[in-house]
Amino acid sequence: MNLTFTHSIVLLVIAALFAVAASYWVYRETVPELSTGRRMFLGTLRFLVLFIIFFLLTEPLIRRVSRETENPILAVLIDESQSISLAFTDSSEAGSIGSFDELLSLVKSASAGERVQIFGFGRDVRELNSFDSVRSNLSRTNMSKALEHVRSSLENEALGAVLLISDGRHNGGRNPEHVADLYPVPIITMTVGDSTIQKDIRIQQVITNDLSYVGSEVPVRVRVRNEGFDISPIQISLTSGGVSIDSERKRLPPPGSELAVDLTFVPDSVGLFQYRVDISRLDGELTHRNNSESFSLQVLERKRTILLLAGAPSPDVSSTRRLLQADRDTDLIVRTHKNDGDAAYYEGEFPLDLNDIDLIVLMGYPSSTTSQRDIDRIVTKAQAGAPLLFISGRAADLVAIQRSLSTVLPVRPAVIRPGFVEGGFVPTELATRHAIFEITDRRNVQRWIDLPPLALNQTRWETSSTGSILATTQIRGISIDDPILVIGKIGNRRSAALLATGFWRWNNIPVDLQEDAIRWKELFSNLIQWLVTVEDDRLVRVAPVEERLDESDPVVFGGQVYDENLQPISDVSVMLNVRFPSGELFPYAMQSLGNGQYRVDIGSLPDGTYSYEAKATRDAGELGTDGGSFSVGALSIEFRNPYADRRLMRQLASRSGGFTLDADQMDSLPERLSSLDSYQPVTNAVESQTRLWRYLPFLFALLVFMSLEWFVRKRLGLV
Repeated sequence: MNLTFTHSIVLLVIAALFAVAASYWVYRETVPELSTGRRMFLGTLRFLVLFIIFFLLTEPLIRRVSRETENPILAVLIDESQSISLAFTDSSEAGSIGSFDELLSLVKSASAGERVQIFGFGRDVRELNSFDSVRSNLSRTNMSKALEHVRSSLENEALGAVLLISDGRHNGGRNPEHVADLYPVPIITMTVGDSTIQKDIRIQQVITNDLSYVGSEVPVRVRVRNEGFDISPIQISLTSGGVSIDSERKRLPPPGSELAVDLTFVPDSVGLFQYRVDISRLDGELTHRNNSESFSLQVLERKRTILLLAGAPSPDVSSTRRLLQADRDTDLIVRTHKNDGDAAYYEGEFPLDLNDIDLIVLMGYPSSTTSQRDIDRIVTKAQAGAPLLFISGRAADLVAIQRSLSTVLPVRPAVIRPGFVEGGFVPTELATRHAIFEITDRRNVQRWIDLPPLALNQTRWETSSTGSILATTQIRGISIDDPILVIGKIGNRRSAALLATGFWRWNNIPVDLQEDAIRWKELFSNLIQWLVTVEDDRLVRVAPVEERLDESDPVVFGGQVYDENLQPISDVSVMLNVRFPSGELFPYAMQSLGNGQYRVDIGSLPDGTYSYEAKATRDAGELGTDGGSFSVGALSIEFRNPYADRRLMRQLASRSGGFTLDADQMDSLPERLSSLDSYQPVTNAVESQTRLWRYLPFLFALLVFMSLEWFVRKRLGLV
């Protein structure tokens, strides 16, 4: 313990001398005159008051240093995944330990004298109060996450070593060997389960799409592995709702090899559906848990209705019509103006109802004969959110476009000029990064220039503030900034303009240019797809956090809530209603995480397909809703390789400076721990400080001395 001062001790000495002088000066003469003893007593009181004040003003500190010895912590990481249930099934390597519970009891006894912190892990990590809290029903094994969690949670503690108890079947997260390379303490590994190959046939992998469309064939590839069985017939079945939709009968491959089986089906309705793959069960298998696997598929409606309006018949109209009709998911409605100067159409009347129209394509439209009523209906539909594609043509009435369509197109005719000039198609730098140009050899601009030239109207086009130019032109080898392809977005409304005509030539070119013509078909298809793709502008968005869910996984929903300006809001009430396969409806209240984020954990759910609806309210008013469906399946990932991985467990120990233990070596754990440099008692120097200017007894002494001086002066009648 030592006393230090924030300010110089010299100042304190000077202050003490001043206190002596001041006290002497005050009491050298008194009225009435006092005896020397009384004057010295009062002077001493005055000196003490002044000295204590000056002493505290120098901010004195008393520093104490004490030493504390802290025992190291042994972090016990226990694998709680489903594969642990196989660890002692006919295991020749389990020794005298008959069950996982017996092994845990042995670990508990061996570590009884240590300072232990217990963690259980699967996909995630949890802290356990005791070994009795261990379970074995989780669907993933993420060792790297478990090791990193221990390191971070005990970062400020005296972590000495980690005891990892697992079968080594790592199937989630990054490679744990990389974590072990830089681990701050040794990892001691204990491998449970049998590493010898036992007789089993299993589904090694199911490969299919997560998303498909009604009427489209969905391929499902199933990889089946044979371990130890003779070649014999097996049945591979694909079912939905208990109904078989495809199956194959194959012969098992030779032991130690795999068989790939291709199944297919065609969904006929929209929604989220769950499917199950099963293979035959044979007598003598290690487990039947890996003879089936479930997966879910989101089926969408891809059918779209396109209205093609042409100002007059032309080769471009015929060519574009063929391109659109080639897509079997497109219902095409065509209306072409007659050449007789009337506002009538060859194919019939202008559609009275545009509600079901997904895209409007204008080719040289409107023309000089188009009625204003038809133009107004197109504008109204576009303003309501319908995408619009304008393709230039010789019949187009640019004045009508300037007057009526400028607000719904990404360009407007600024200076209208008659006549056409030939030019090439040159993608811009922006185009190379845009989804519309996800085509063959998209960066090779020369291949576009090699195509026949297009006819460009000499009108000067002005791009809107939301428009983006994806292609310009080249005339006689000179690059011109005049746009050919322009796209635009306002909110969730999309539009595009092709300011040229003559695209029909690209579909009727010599054989040596056929590969270049394919580029145009790909680009046109991408342009149509981009226009009809609906952007997510929902104010309330709620969905499960994980896409694939197992029966043992917690089902966690995440949500976001925005106002009309798409700014996140956090003070709303979000209620989530989940409908079970049985039809029962269960409500859950989502908790706000701030910044418009919401979350709720509804726990694990049984196998099946569920639907949900979320509603956000604020001050008794509804802000919006969202809904959807999700599927919970029985995954077999923990049983795809039902053998202990002793090599991985040895690598984790070796790379971190630890060692491996078997069950019959558990008694030696305390002795071997004590030999580790990291597992030694740590002596810490703990420094404490006492700030005397905040110390209450000094304030009390000041009050006592000042009060005593005042009392004596009063009694002696001093003035």
